[in-house]
Amino acid sequence: EINNPLQAVRNCLHLAARRDVDLEQRLNYLDLTDSEMDRLVNTVRRMLDFSRPGKIDREDLNIQVILDRIVGLVGPQLRSQNIVLHLEYLGSPKTLWGVPDQIQQVFFNVLMNSIDALENQPDEKHIWLDVNYEENQIRFVFEDSGPGMPEEMQERIFEPFASTKKNGTGLGLAVSYGIIERHGGKMMVRLPRHYHGACIEITLPLAVGGVN
Repeated sequence: EINNPLQAVRNCLHLAARRDVDLEQRLNYLDLTDSEMDRLVNTVRRMLDFSRPGKIDREDLNIQVILDRIVGLVGPQLRSQNIVLHLEYLGSPKTLWGVPDQIQQVFFNVLMNSIDALENQPDEKHIWLDVNYEENQIRFVFEDSGPGMPEEMQERIFEPFASTKKNGTGLGLAVSYGIIERHGGKMMVRLPRHYHGACIEITLPLAVGGVN
């Protein structure tokens, strides 16, 4: 994940420096270099997120506000792939006790995995997200109508560098798993209810006081 982009950057810069390359092609090589550099930066950032605990300042979190923000972020991908998102809240609203940016990162990672899983699906594309407000916790169930997770991968999916994606780093879910554990929660693979795709369940403890 680091070596391949580095080689691409090296090759693009070498080609851009050639005297027989016209301006348009030179700019194209530089654009490719910029794209590969972004990929490198993002990979290193994910590795750093995995290796360090991050800030620990916690506060009461309104889950609906966080999820509305994430749905806004992934909206373009949902629309471009004609994906239908089914978001349902069950029970009386309550708050979580956590670090806002970290919880948002987890939900974003899981949703993006679902979107990626549906990329080449020929049928109707659906993602289900059920938010269950329970007595002592909030339970989130993410499910998609994709091809599902290979059985041999289900036990390893939260390990670093384990990925079902062709060009995946296998760091997104590993980082997310660590964040959920540090928040006193659990993250696990579950049997799907709506389809035969992948299903991830996350449980997180309520905030002190509990009611939003």
